Amino acid sequence: MKRNKLMLALAVLLVFGLSGLSAVGMTVSWEWLLDDPDVTAYRYQLNGEEEDGWTVVSGDTDSYTAEGLDPYQSYTLYVQRSYDGVNWSESAASTAEAMLEEEPATVIEEPAEPVAVEESVAAEPDVITYQVLGFTAEFTVEDGKTTLALPSIVLESDVDGFFAYEVAKYGSAVDGIYYNYTGDSVELTYPETITRETVKANLPYMVEDIAEYAATLTAPVATEEPAPVEETPATEEPAVTEEPAVTEEPEVIAAAEPMGVTDRFAFTFIPRFGAGSYYHNDSYGPVIAQVGLGLDFGNILSATDSFGFGLRSDITADFIAGQDNGYWNLDSTTDYFNFGNYAAAGSIDLKLMFDVIGDDVMDFYFGGGVGYSIGHNKGPFDDILGLKSFNGIADDWFASGIVGLKFFTGDLFSIGAEAHYRYYMTSGAHYFSGDLVLGFTI
Repeated sequence: MKRNKLMLALAVLLVFGLSGLSAVGMTVSWEWLLDDPDVTAYRYQLNGEEEDGWTVVSGDTDSYTAEGLDPYQSYTLYVQRSYDGVNWSESAASTAEAMLEEEPATVIEEPAEPVAVEESVAAEPDVITYQVLGFTAEFTVEDGKTTLALPSIVLESDVDGFFAYEVAKYGSAVDGIYYNYTGDSVELTYPETITRETVKANLPYMVEDIAEYAATLTAPVATEEPAPVEETPATEEPAVTEEPAVTEEPEVIAAAEPMGVTDRFAFTFIPRFGAGSYYHNDSYGPVIAQVGLGLDFGNILSATDSFGFGLRSDITADFIAGQDNGYWNLDSTTDYFNFGNYAAAGSIDLKLMFDVIGDDVMDFYFGGGVGYSIGHNKGPFDDILGLKSFNGIADDWFASGIVGLKFFTGDLFSIGAEAHYRYYMTSGAHYFSGDLVLGFTI
């Protein structure tokens, strides 16, 4: 039975999804695991842990999406959680690495060899490189054709899938542009009316689309459509199949194991002090003082975080002044400080208990069981102590019931009140009492 939850350092499972690049920036989503239903709030901060820089959200929030980020920069999200909205855990962090690393364009230009007037010489191709997803993308731009060198891990199905993605994105804007997969490269052909300068101006958008398409294979998160560009590399029409591209796995921070329902077992000593009476043969008996000790095995089996089943045994002693041989002899001459002027009886029972815990501060519980009373008819219990006969109820088996409410002041101590009821099987008598109870939990 959990009594007072300690604030532990947060280890939230954070994963991020690179949900897209567009002409206006990169979109990144982070998600974390809702692993503890007692958490009331989360707070997060991007690229810092400044005291006044946190954004606080409710305990059922499990993600954060940042849009318009610079794709050439890495971003780290810090997340903390709280059980009361005041005290916060240590931070868990997850970093989204930069998706693009642009290298200065290298243009190879060589002077044309002198030629005869009647001959024409084609211009030398332009070679331009970019960094994308950890690889170097090398484009060779010529009149009417551009060749992209491919890493060995890229399959034909990856190429087909990417250009199908481009067709779906840009539609008729890429009509008349075709591609051909050659194994170690892919060749784009287009009308010569599309100049080299137009092709080179659109290459950065193609690089962004490559990263965007790879992100859809690893982290499918809904995003806004990026603004279309005027011209892009195009595709051909064959049927398309998709296979996931090989990408780096996002960093995963191991989550702390939440307290399970089987971790709430607790054993508690419960001293009891109260008073009661009984109803028998259409009349009520005298007031009876009662002391006892409860042995509570709480939450042997827990159904949820706040509801469980347990066992409890109560050993009680009932005391009444001035009773002897069945008569109520209380009068002004009774010496209340003489223990021999009291009658006493004892009982023991065993009950099945049901506990409902609220916010680790309050415990409402109820239960029922069976027990046995001894010593009512001047038995050995009274003879040993030199007490009078307790003649209200005969020695008997009884059915018992209990309902109570306790409040915890810490992990070990609690205080509360209980109501008890017994029905004696043979005599048909009803016994009821109310007690102040103290709890000492191990």
